[in-house]
Amino acid sequence: MDSVESLPILVVDDKPQNLYSFRHVLEGGGFSVVTAESGMEALRYLLKRDVSLILLDVQMPEMNGFEVAQAVQRNPRHRQVPILFITASHRTDDFINHGYDVGAYDYLAKPVDDRILLNKVRLFHTLYLQQQALLAEREARKKAESREHYLAFQSGVFDMSNTMMHHIGNSIQGMEASIALLNESHTALSRLHHFYQKSVAELAEAEQQDDHPTIDRLHKMLLDASLKMPAVLESELLSPMGESLDSLQQGVRHVVKIIRVQQRGSNPRMEQHCFSVKDLLDDLAVIVGERLQRDEIEWHQWVDPELGEICLPRNQLLQSLVALTQNGIDAIEQQLLQGELKQAEGRIAVRVSREGERLRIELEDNGEGISEAVRARLFSFGFTTRTNGQGVGLHNAGNFISSCQGTIELLSEGVGARVVASLPLPLGE
Repeated sequence: MDSVESLPILVVDDKPQNLYSFRHVLEGGGFSVVTAESGMEALRYLLKRDVSLILLDVQMPEMNGFEVAQAVQRNPRHRQVPILFITASHRTDDFINHGYDVGAYDYLAKPVDDRILLNKVRLFHTLYLQQQALLAEREARKKAESREHYLAFQSGVFDMSNTMMHHIGNSIQGMEASIALLNESHTALSRLHHFYQKSVAELAEAEQQDDHPTIDRLHKMLLDASLKMPAVLESELLSPMGESLDSLQQGVRHVVKIIRVQQRGSNPRMEQHCFSVKDLLDDLAVIVGERLQRDEIEWHQWVDPELGEICLPRNQLLQSLVALTQNGIDAIEQQLLQGELKQAEGRIAVRVSREGERLRIELEDNGEGISEAVRARLFSFGFTTRTNGQGVGLHNAGNFISSCQGTIELLSEGVGARVVASLPLPLGE
């Protein structure tokens, strides 16, 4: 596709002498010009090429200028191209209004004054170039914002994936310990099996030789072993195996749940999904659960019972809530390190409610407060209060909420912080 600045002006007229005259004047004014002797020829040219302005004679055989303009307007590719009608008659109001209705920007009356022609062409040609430049700038900005959204989202996916892999690793360690106990139970069962197999073989041999002392000894040994067997089976086999199997089943269920949460939150497209807010918060609790448990932080979640399913980009919303919650946990850990909070005194609460056609999310913690200077930068790209790492997660949250025409603010007075986000609900229940 040609650059906008190099696009020619298309002149359409069924009279060759008029085309020659227009070309001579416009090329003398520094414009590139292409010509067409009919409406169909002009439309065939426009199927393959772009132009910056169209000078269009109204009175033409077979297909008049109005019909050509209507056909041009039907093609989104050329809908913004200015059309100047050239006419020698029919200067009534109805005639002129019809021209504007089909896409005319202005009229030129024959015979056309060369200076008026150049002035009007320059005016509309310049306006078209400026308009296209604005559209190109807007498109470039949109692409940059989309890329920023994507990079922020991918950073969120990476953070979530690390958290999930950590959870899975811990679950697998637990399962490995259970497998080790099962192996010990298997070894004990093998020893027991070998003892009885050996004793039965010796008893059969003693009976064959009619060795009564040995028979009596073996009978007593097997009787003693049988009397002790229930306690041995319970302590060495049944109890360890039962606990190990339960632990393995829980570990597998936990891994499956984590994988499902990760799958639900790994799609980078901003697609609307209708979902239950409770399910969303349950997924959030799974992702941050290990840190909550490690620091003995109380977790409270509340959803307005009148709030049904909502329709929003679920993946990005989940990642935003993860970033905000992790930030709250960081603040509580700082309080624990500084001795301002004791173990099991940390608290995080998330509340979701509906206000008219908007979703209100409040996330509150009792960690260290955030200064006004930090609050002003908290959702800026790359900013972080940590000594290591990057603040991409919070930027992602702010970026996502803004892209949904939502608002987000962080309130903090001394100790603790409260994030309040508001998002429009386009579809409702």
